[in-house]
Amino acid sequence: TNVTYFNSRTNNQTITTALSNSTGFNSLLTNIGETQSKGVELTLQANVFRTDNWSITVGGNYTYLDNMVNSITETLKEVTLAGSGNASSVAAAGQSFPVIKGLDYVRNPEGKVIVDAITGLPSATSQIMILGNATPKHRISPNAVVTYKNLRFSVLFEYRGGYSVFNGMGPNMDWSGTSYRTALYDRSAFVFPNSVIKTGENSYVENKSVAIANGNGNNGFWSDGINRNTSSNYVTSGNFMKLREISLSYDVPKALLDKMGNVIKGINLSVQGRNLFLWMAKDNYYTDPEYSSGGANNNGGGLNDIGQTPPTRNYGGTLAFKF
Repeated sequence: TNVTYFNSRTNNQTITTALSNSTGFNSLLTNIGETQSKGVELTLQANVFRTDNWSITVGGNYTYLDNMVNSITETLKEVTLAGSGNASSVAAAGQSFPVIKGLDYVRNPEGKVIVDAITGLPSATSQIMILGNATPKHRISPNAVVTYKNLRFSVLFEYRGGYSVFNGMGPNMDWSGTSYRTALYDRSAFVFPNSVIKTGENSYVENKSVAIANGNGNNGFWSDGINRNTSSNYVTSGNFMKLREISLSYDVPKALLDKMGNVIKGINLSVQGRNLFLWMAKDNYYTDPEYSSGGANNNGGGLNDIGQTPPTRNYGGTLAFKF
């Protein structure tokens, strides 16, 4: 068993910032800010069963990570790292690194969406808001290894939790009528879920009957800006559990190798598969949260879009000789 506590600060992060085109350039590579990473890592491995022929070992890793942006500059409080549709991955002073920012619906103090008393339509905030943290706080990797004579079987799972992802494919799917959300309401008029109607300066009543006026058909709510431009519609939990890897290997017995002479000292045959199964959070109607990239030239995260390569399963095999 190993337990590690870490707490590190990094100054003068290398980032690309925008410049006025009047300078003759549109970006500047510079060093600014301070970030801090702290957390705990726990590793546990135990041999739970052993005989002359059998061995079973189980264990895993747990990591808690708290990533923070302590400062950027006195005049600059945040830096946009990447964008996807109407959301951005942002390094913001005093916040986790990075955060997802975009538009949300106007809500009452309890967090319920305020809709119009006649049209049933919500409205978006006028200000860009923080919609979630894009870095997993928790990582758990349980594993097991079973050996029988010259056979070895191993399995590795991975859980990541405590973070969010913006699904940039969501607006496209709503527009084309291929999303879970449009199917849920059959592209028909519906009462906006968890909504309220304002009845006074600080008073609200639950909306039980006022349906969205333009919710029918292929146009209207699903295709317009109220829905597709409100970033929070497409921010979901990034939590997932994956069957990360399974492998099976076999070492050719020494007695058989001896019959082949002294040239080959060992032969190992193995097959393996990676990212075979995925279990996602209930509110994630879209895709693998690892299908997320802030772009090739920066470290933005928590975003995806239809321009990325889809996640894949990988299968393989090896034949190794030792001389």
